[in-house]
Amino acid sequence: MIKKILKILADDTRLRLLGVLQGGEFTVRELTSILSLRQPLVSHHLKILLDAGLVSVKRQGTWGYYRLAKQSALFDRLWSAIEGDVGLLPEVTRDAAAVLDCLEARKKASRDFFDRHARNWDNSVHKVLPLPDYRNRLLTFLPNVSAALEVGCGTGSLLPSLAGRAPLVVGVDQSLEMIEEARKKIHREGLHGVDLRVGDMAHLPVAGRQVDLVLFNMVLHHAPHPASVLREAARVLKPSGCLVIADLLPHEKEWVRDRLADQWLGFTVEEMGGFLGQNGFIPESWEEIPGNNGQLGLFILRARKGENRNQSEAMSLFREE
Repeated sequence: MIKKILKILADDTRLRLLGVLQGGEFTVRELTSILSLRQPLVSHHLKILLDAGLVSVKRQGTWGYYRLAKQSALFDRLWSAIEGDVGLLPEVTRDAAAVLDCLEARKKASRDFFDRHARNWDNSVHKVLPLPDYRNRLLTFLPNVSAALEVGCGTGSLLPSLAGRAPLVVGVDQSLEMIEEARKKIHREGLHGVDLRVGDMAHLPVAGRQVDLVLFNMVLHHAPHPASVLREAARVLKPSGCLVIADLLPHEKEWVRDRLADQWLGFTVEEMGGFLGQNGFIPESWEEIPGNNGQLGLFILRARKGENRNQSEAMSLFREE
């Protein structure tokens, strides 16, 4: 096995692919653009990496997202030993910049969409994204705290409820147009202690350990890199702070990519357990709300910031619910 892995690592293109996949999950089209190589060549090397178990592919409708598998202890040791040197290769340095461009393109597509639809969002969201009524269930997951943060607050539909649970509420959204609509809502309802900020969910405009609650409501499926978003949530939360997420269960409605700028077609409990475990969150509650008559199903989860847990441990805690 060691000869096989060493042979794989002896190829420059495969080293570059592994270096790129260190930064996230990407489609063949994105990898082709990042590496500036022909698609058949990229697909050929991906198959070699797949067959060796060094990368895996996550299917989302007709799209496949490739990522490091990290299932081989031998590969993990070898990669750890050479990763620093690989990162110094000129091509890999250029690739790293292209990865950032790719992730920025994902964010821009989402930001442009919400800028365009902000003014009519409250009236149209239920038509374009059919969901079961889950608001009251979501509110039961939210504790009373001193300071709360909603990431992707949009037009501010949940801000009044958050203001009833915390004397200080921060709302962050990447869309200036959405923030402006939320500001109007705050003014109309006479809310106090609500601070609205324009910002990226992966680089929150909030200092570390400042809030007791972080809420993501139908936001994570827009994130270019969900794991890094939850890493930011852990950064801004106080010790033992609460994380609440409402998002889509896996589905096959690929039209949401074009019509709603969705990046991901929902998440499984295993994926969410992995995201939480690698960022030091301890799962507390998981509830699934199925969709009916064409609606999309969703989940609500609550976790708290704590010691690191691995993916299997996080999943098992969810399964015990």
